[in-house]
Amino acid sequence: MDDNLKTTSQLSDTISKDLRKRGMKFVGSTIIYSYLQAIGIINDHELNCYLYNKWEKDYKICSPVLLKLFNNPEFCF
Repeated sequence: MDDNLKTTSQLSDTISKDLRKRGMKFVGSTIIYSYLQAIGIINDHELNCYLYNKWEKDYKICSPVLLKLFNNPEFCF
């Protein structure tokens, strides 16, 4: 197991900051990152995991809403 596993991303940081500005609590970047994993936006399976390619094939999306909100092509998955 890799000791350098990510627990946040630029997307989770951005969403977390926006939700905090709107007055929400307990929406730190790690919690948002976990939520994004759960709903299939972030694939954090390691490259050698058999689920990595399955996720890429079954769930790969490009979200125009995320692109418009954050104006960053990194959020096109």
